[in-house]
Amino acid sequence: MPKHSWGFSENLHADEFMRVDLIRGRKGGRSSNHLHRFLDNSLLVVSGIVVIHSGRVGDESEAAYLIAGKSYTTPSGKSHRIEFLEDSVAVETYHVSIYLKDEVLPEGFVLNDIVRFDEGTP
Repeated sequence: MPKHSWGFSENLHADEFMRVDLIRGRKGGRSSNHLHRFLDNSLLVVSGIVVIHSGRVGDESEAAYLIAGKSYTTPSGKSHRIEFLEDSVAVETYHVSIYLKDEVLPEGFVLNDIVRFDEGTP
């Protein structure tokens, strides 16, 4: 499982249109503030409590609090950060934005779609 400052992730599936990861976040961990250029990013919490902060870079004024069984989708192009309020497990999917379905997308975009604005914290 790849290690991140905030926890671990494990890829469960990837193809030319989507990717599915199992993530395990540590209490207090935060992902980088980032966006996905072509992919909508959905998170389904399996256990724990997670907050998704989103908005413009530097102004993460929107917050979605998620508990087990709840999900949230961040559209492509919108910056966001995941914060783990408890040790948490979630399923994260990245899928082509419906608004881009007719676009010609670059080869390999599913695995190289992220733009980071800072680093995550442990």
